[in-house]
Amino acid sequence: MLCAAVTVATLGVSTLVTAPQARAATATTAIETVVPTDFQTTWNALVTQLDEGDFTINATIKEQSTIRVLLQSKVPSQWVDCGSVSVDSKHKVFGDRNYKFLAANSVRYLVADDQFNELIDVERRTSLNALATIKLTPVRQGTRVSVDAQYVMKFRTREFGRKIVPRFLNDSLDFGSAGSATVSEEIREGSTMKVVSIGCQPTGALERQIVLVLERPAVLVAQNNAQPLPAKAAAPQPRVRPESRAQPKPRPVAVLAPPPVKATASKKLSAQFAAAAPKPRKQLSPPRSPNPAAPTRVATKPSSPSKAISPAKFAPATEIDTTWRIQLSALRSQSKAESALNLLQQATPDLLSQLTLRVQKVELSKGTFFRVQAGPLADRQASVSLCNRLKQKNQACLVVAP
Repeated sequence: MLCAAVTVATLGVSTLVTAPQARAATATTAIETVVPTDFQTTWNALVTQLDEGDFTINATIKEQSTIRVLLQSKVPSQWVDCGSVSVDSKHKVFGDRNYKFLAANSVRYLVADDQFNELIDVERRTSLNALATIKLTPVRQGTRVSVDAQYVMKFRTREFGRKIVPRFLNDSLDFGSAGSATVSEEIREGSTMKVVSIGCQPTGALERQIVLVLERPAVLVAQNNAQPLPAKAAAPQPRVRPESRAQPKPRPVAVLAPPPVKATASKKLSAQFAAAAPKPRKQLSPPRSPNPAAPTRVATKPSSPSKAISPAKFAPATEIDTTWRIQLSALRSQSKAESALNLLQQATPDLLSQLTLRVQKVELSKGTFFRVQAGPLADRQASVSLCNRLKQKNQACLVVAP
């Protein structure tokens, strides 16, 4: 007996229909392909078209031919496959309640507790952060493009009832294009719980959508004409949806519609990253020592590093920082800077685990920027050495003097 749809609707929770998600069959979703355009044309097309919509350019390292793109999604099933979850509860007064929903997406539903004779409101929120690395290599036929990504899935469950002891659960998974990850989650079915193993893996849609930008001849021709297309003149970017097999007949489920994701306005990354980077002061007198490795003074002096912080805290741009440090990214959005900080901690723990990572807010003539920095470091030599090791892992890095 499926009476959940009627009961849930009377409580103001929308009822939608969904279907189980197909599991990806390939071992990796990383892509390597050759496009017929030269390096500069390919680079310009990617930088211009990927810094809008769902994507944000995280860093460009042209000397290493690398672009890093950040994706944030409140509907993760477009990009990752975490299977499906079923919930069944029975009650002589509230009736039978049966739900089936995609484990990657947010959902809200009611189950009947026969011990306390009440309906329990369960809210399950999910979100996805992904960082894609794009590597370009000039070849005789054009340009080789390699794309792989690192994913971080977050799960948060909240329960509400008048008589029960509410539960608040938080879990996360991280995995790459060539991998998967699994977490055990307790699912309430009335007064009882069941443990469900939720395994997540990429669908390949993220990597495919990045490469799809390069399959638009009009964009590539425009890039060869010296100036990038404005965002409003570019043709609409097609979406790539996860492929799926034939689905069984879907069941009704009470799904909590996630809040809309605000689109990021298109912007020119090269100017943005350069503007956000610390700028050297003009030298008033010749240096006392001809040492070419003398540190460059910066106009904006961040605050002293504190203990490791997560989530990131902000340091005023006017405070004095007396330590050497490195800058890993500079973004227009606070939330995107914090997400980039968390991804960097997970992507390079061997290099950054002993340092304090923070987000620093600065006001420049071109607007507000949020810098992701790490420190303290002993001296300039240590800072340069760490930057070189990070660049070997395709991570942008700048040395910041005290």
